[in-house]
Amino acid sequence: MVESVIHDWDGVLNDSMNAVFKTYSIVTGKPIEYIRKVYNPDWRKFEKEANIPKLSDTEWHRIFREQSSDAKLFTGAKEYIKKIKVDGYKTALVTSAGLPRVKNDLRGYNISDVFDAIVAAEDVKELKPNPECLRIAVRRLGSNIPECVFIGDTKEDALAAKGIDMKFIGVGWGYHPPEVIRSVDGNVIVNNFDELYRVIKKL
Repeated sequence: MVESVIHDWDGVLNDSMNAVFKTYSIVTGKPIEYIRKVYNPDWRKFEKEANIPKLSDTEWHRIFREQSSDAKLFTGAKEYIKKIKVDGYKTALVTSAGLPRVKNDLRGYNISDVFDAIVAAEDVKELKPNPECLRIAVRRLGSNIPECVFIGDTKEDALAAKGIDMKFIGVGWGYHPPEVIRSVDGNVIVNNFDELYRVIKKL
């Protein structure tokens, strides 16, 4: 039985990928269409392979904030996550984004109090698909892997869950299209938060 629900942030709850692409476009001087094409959710690997100029975290986040005026929670996300919390599930965020940016996002959306644990880029040596982030989340939640489900929007998310035999649900509205996520063990894909809630309740 599932008692803990672990979520990716960008592309699952937070509709922010366009701001990420615009930020990298400004940093590199390359068209946003190019960034969309070559982007890798493992941004450390992406920045190295694409020769992205190295900026301080402060400068990167300054540019991101300037480009994130259109970033928002996906429709239904706030209601869904609060419902999960009211139902008694432990909740966590596992994200490859930096912690200062994520905390700022949560404050802006007025949902800082709904997550019992946050695992961000600063917490891990390797980003997803390495499952280190999920192991940390399980430990911080005081749960066990069989009691957890991870909600993600990329193939890397699915592979991270597979790496520690954790239940996984893919969302159909994020970065990778459903067929890419489904290529990892034929994962379940949901199309809206009501459907996601119903699938979790059956686990």
